[in-house]
Amino acid sequence: MEEYYVDTSALLRFFTNDEPKASEVSALLNNRNCVLRIPIVVVAETVYTLRSYYKIPKGEIINMMKEILSLPNVRAEKTLVSVALDLHGSSSLSFADALLVVLSKKHKTPIFSYDIALNKLAYKSNG
Repeated sequence: MEEYYVDTSALLRFFTNDEPKASEVSALLNNRNCVLRIPIVVVAETVYTLRSYYKIPKGEIINMMKEILSLPNVRAEKTLVSVALDLHGSSSLSFADALLVVLSKKHKTPIFSYDIALNKLAYKSNG
C-alpha cells in the first residue's frame, strides 16, 4: 500500500481547484489503496492560507477540512483537529490558538501566553 505525507501546497491546490494539480490530489484522496497522512502543522498552515490569502470564509474552510479528514484513507489526529476546528468556528480564536486550547485541555497543561482571551479558555491548574 502506498503512503504519503500531504503537504500544504497539495491541499491548497485541491481546495482552490488549481488544475491539473487538483485532479492529481483528488485521485490520491479517492484511492483507497493509498494512505495519506496530514500532520497538524499542515492543517494549521492550510487553514491560515485559505483564510488570509484566498479569503475563503471560516465556515467554508472548516467544512472543507472536515470533509477531507472524514475520508477513510486519511490519517491525522482527527478528533483533536475536529474539536479545534469547531472551537475556531464558534469563537474569534485563530485555528492555531484553538488548537493550543484543545491541546492544553487534552494534556491538562496551562498555556503560557499574554493573550487574555486565549488564557481564559485554556486548562487551569489548581496550583
